[in-house]
Amino acid sequence: MGVAKVVSTVVVGAMLACGGGKPAGSAEGKAAALPEALTCDGALPPGDLLTADAPVEPARHASQALSDAGVEGTRLYKSRKWEAAVPLLRNAASGRAGDDRANRDLCQFRLGVALLFLGQDGEAKALLGVIARDPAHAARGEMLLWLGDATAAHPGLAHYFGAFDDADVAAAKANEALTSKLNYLIGRQRFERRTYADAMFFFSRVKPRSGYSAYARRCVAKIDANTNAARGQPQAAR
Repeated sequence: MGVAKVVSTVVVGAMLACGGGKPAGSAEGKAAALPEALTCDGALPPGDLLTADAPVEPARHASQALSDAGVEGTRLYKSRKWEAAVPLLRNAASGRAGDDRANRDLCQFRLGVALLFLGQDGEAKALLGVIARDPAHAARGEMLLWLGDATAAHPGLAHYFGAFDDADVAAAKANEALTSKLNYLIGRQRFERRTYADAMFFFSRVKPRSGYSAYARRCVAKIDANTNAARGQPQAAR
């Protein structure tokens, strides 16, 4: 995690329950629809424990334009024409089209997503795992934003959040609503792994007016109950 922080369940619960913002009936304040697996009452689908490697080089950034293969592959990718996009993105990601390292990174990520939607899970997960573990990867921010959008429909993707932390969320520069969603989903992954201190930190960063604050409050209550049970203390009435 970028900055080590310890936050109590009492403090986080108060932060989520109070605070300013839009009324509960507003579009932003309405409860977001999540599958049970992404709530703290459910269980994530089985998946590998992913963590980021220690940084060994600065984050990579593109220094030139995408190759023709990269441009066309990305256009097809954005149009969700996965099958047509794959050979072009594979060519660009491999370096055969002449792309620099950062642009190869971007095409590697888009190739991984296209393969995932084509049902080629083995290669797709291998590519996405490489990106998640590499803190210098140029597509890291793009992958985090994509996970924020895609995980509700594909809960198994939540395990990739294990390789992202608060510094990644800050670097993504998402809007407030998506930032709260990312903090919730990263916290949800930490909750699944029972790293409760980290989970509490991320839940504390979900804005009270966010549609994810109710889910975060429920997770905080579960952490409180689990912690008390481990200590042999009676659960507080809620």
